[in-house]
Amino acid sequence: NWNDEFLQWNSSISNISFLAITDEIWKHDVELLNAAGKPDLYLLNGGENLYSSGNVMWSKPAIFKIACSLDLINFPFDEQTCKLKFGSWLYNNRSLKLRPYDEVESQVDILNDFSHSEWNFESVRLEQLSETRACCPNEFFDTISYYFTFSRYTHYYKLSMGMTLSLVIASFIIMLMEPDNVSRTGTA
Repeated sequence: NWNDEFLQWNSSISNISFLAITDEIWKHDVELLNAAGKPDLYLLNGGENLYSSGNVMWSKPAIFKIACSLDLINFPFDEQTCKLKFGSWLYNNRSLKLRPYDEVESQVDILNDFSHSEWNFESVRLEQLSETRACCPNEFFDTISYYFTFSRYTHYYKLSMGMTLSLVIASFIIMLMEPDNVSRTGTA
């Protein structure tokens, strides 16, 4: 969302309070800066809703891919945090100021029915920074980073480890039996 003062109009005169438009106005170049590939855009290209106040709401649904390095020290009882960093490649913070919504519940929308067979969603937090870049040492660029934390479901690993330990213990018990014991072969 942003406001463009040059796109305001008096809705009491025209009786039109908003327009749905596509590709007719300026749009920012905010992208996922730590992307692992080009985003897959949905067939819906999205569009802009332009309101008489000059407010613009741009919707462009996409699927993003990132590289998220895993910390496996506590595997399989681990938690992983992945970072999505959004910012502009072109516009510094004098031209484009990135700000999250003031209302916390509007900052990130996690589906209530989100599920995954291996991961449980734990939390999300965001961080807003201004950074410099090698190209422009005296310029600052706003970024917003989202940190998603997931914990691994351990039920599969507990079952797998339990079965493996049971078989190892049974093997040791069989090895302790006398070699000529008839029940030794029946136990295996």
